[in-house]
Amino acid sequence: EADIYDAFCEKFAAKVKMLKVGNPEDPTTIIGPLIEEAQCRFIDGLIDDALYKGATLLSGREHEGCFYKPTVIADVTEEMVIFHEEAFGPAAAIIKARDIDHVIELANNSTYGLSSSVITDNLSAALKLSEEIESGMVHINGPTIQDEAHIPFGGVKESGMGREGGHFAIEEMTELKWVTVEAAGNRSYPF
Repeated sequence: EADIYDAFCEKFAAKVKMLKVGNPEDPTTIIGPLIEEAQCRFIDGLIDDALYKGATLLSGREHEGCFYKPTVIADVTEEMVIFHEEAFGPAAAIIKARDIDHVIELANNSTYGLSSSVITDNLSAALKLSEEIESGMVHINGPTIQDEAHIPFGGVKESGMGREGGHFAIEEMTELKWVTVEAAGNRSYPF
């Protein structure tokens, strides 16, 4: 939100700059490689579009081979492609909201709705956001990626078809049919 935006951007960018990029077999590595260099060019395109339209680069936007340095851009607006498209790489777009209602408006201005995360110490705000954000999953004070075999994993809008996990997967991916069987000749009919 606007009242903490500048301080958040500064602290977030500083933390991201500390993340080590490298071989995932190295236990000190936080950011491993992308699957292919074409993804680096895709992320570059998202960032270039945002910068051209007024966003501010706070860190990153460098890569070597498939290793992309964690990138943070601030002042992202709805006119920028990265507002609507996921980078699928280490790039974070920071968007300023006026207040909680504007947060909801911004979050719901998407054709996607797989997972969301709300970070706050205000339980009332967290519950309001979890109810009003159009998302299949809402994680309060936790990351957007959380999957356990027994919970319903899935989204809304263009982010999924039903739910996976536990009995939810059985219900979503099967069709219930009722079949009765009686032994032939054991029933008499009045005609």
